[in-house]
Amino acid sequence: MITTDKYSVTMLTETIFRLKVAEGTELELEDVQEVRSAFMHYSKGKKFMVLFDANNLFSITPEARVLIASEEYTRDRVATAFVTDQLSGKLLCNFFIKYNRPATPTKVFTDESSAYSWLLAQMEKAQEADAQVAKIDS
Repeated sequence: MITTDKYSVTMLTETIFRLKVAEGTELELEDVQEVRSAFMHYSKGKKFMVLFDANNLFSITPEARVLIASEEYTRDRVATAFVTDQLSGKLLCNFFIKYNRPATPTKVFTDESSAYSWLLAQMEKAQEADAQVAKIDS
């Protein structure tokens, strides 16, 4: 779908995207803004989820981390699942979750199938919550 020298975004379903960052890359503010634009474009206004392949070693600038966790950036994102089988990756992802406190559910997994199942469950919860709000509003 989209491949740059820093990252690739692949559409797994209409609402689930895989983000993979290239080894040794530092994602900057502009990069995460481009990624969000891609998510918004390809989701066509639907809520979406991100399966973030965090197996490669990479870094994200502090400004980009703050943006990624913000309510503004996560407005249409239901959840993010980080996938890594490396201890260093797990530590960094958990640090991001605890320190930056993403505005949407975010969790670390060691395998993609568990992450995918969790994302589907998060979408189901979000749809139930939306249905409740719609019921109250009508």
